Amino acid sequence: MTHSGLNSASVGDDAGQPLSMEDVGRRTWLGDSHLLGIPRTTGFYFLDADRPAVIETSAAAVSERVIGSLRAHGVDSVAFIVVTHIHLDHAGGAGLLAQEFPEAVVVVHEEGVRHLIDPSRLQASAARVFGEEEMLAHWGRLAPVPPDRILVAADGDCLDLGDRTLEVIYSPGHAKHHIALHDSETDGVFVGDSAGIYLSDFDYQTPSAPPPDLDPELAIASLDRLLERDPEIAYFTHFGPGLPAAELITEAQDQYRRWSEVALRAFQEDGELASVARALAERADPERRELPGGIQEQLDRFTPHETAASGFIHHFERLGISPLSDGSTPPFKP
Repeated sequence: MTHSGLNSASVGDDAGQPLSMEDVGRRTWLGDSHLLGIPRTTGFYFLDADRPAVIETSAAAVSERVIGSLRAHGVDSVAFIVVTHIHLDHAGGAGLLAQEFPEAVVVVHEEGVRHLIDPSRLQASAARVFGEEEMLAHWGRLAPVPPDRILVAADGDCLDLGDRTLEVIYSPGHAKHHIALHDSETDGVFVGDSAGIYLSDFDYQTPSAPPPDLDPELAIASLDRLLERDPEIAYFTHFGPGLPAAELITEAQDQYRRWSEVALRAFQEDGELASVARALAERADPERRELPGGIQEQLDRFTPHETAASGFIHHFERLGISPLSDGSTPPFKP
């Protein structure tokens, strides 16, 4: 299996410093938001076209860098700001980008519309998890998107960029408001979080499996729909392009199955989040321990195994599965 890697061309470190964007395909550019101060982990894409598009916004805390990078790249007009889902690392900056590019519409699945119009619930939820001060420092203050600036994206819709098109593919499993996009220009799919995290520099792939919407069976089915397009390249928000797309998407399916089995076995034993997280780290994701120490630490900050453990436990409980002491197998097959 061969995968593409990217040569870093970044300059600047602080949250407002623009970074140079990287050519990752035909008229397709990748920007690095340096979210949480971590390089080459959270990206956004610019699609050059008659009606240009930005895919993903990263968080509000780094919007100045995202906007600065686009401006430094020569972007003076955007027709579409597309978010694959409303999690803060993908759509947190949507309101601020909409202010910067007043001619753009913000494209989002219908399940996410109300949260972009009124982001107060998302903001409050993040504050409960992280604390108000940390939330503002790491994720920023969300700005609303005016209702008349929102374009609701449904499965099968086609965004007309003039000389290229983006097909919307509804892809729940990671989140109920998740969409992927197939690009006519590159024959690439922008996978959001549907195929997990892929660090092309290290050929490392891992699921993104947070609560409350995680549904591994649904995620696997969604990835089947991406495979039906037979894409040439997979564009990951976390982080960068990967080749061959089919192998990476299939690996994501295999990982959902493997992680589900490991999480279920640990959940059966005692139902404790710490036990499930430890099992995922040791039995489902040993590859992380082979990464350079600094990269491991960054991943543990960005996507800790405890988050995935919480996602799987929430899913099991939603199915009515409880920890078992008799060794029997519950009615769950990932």
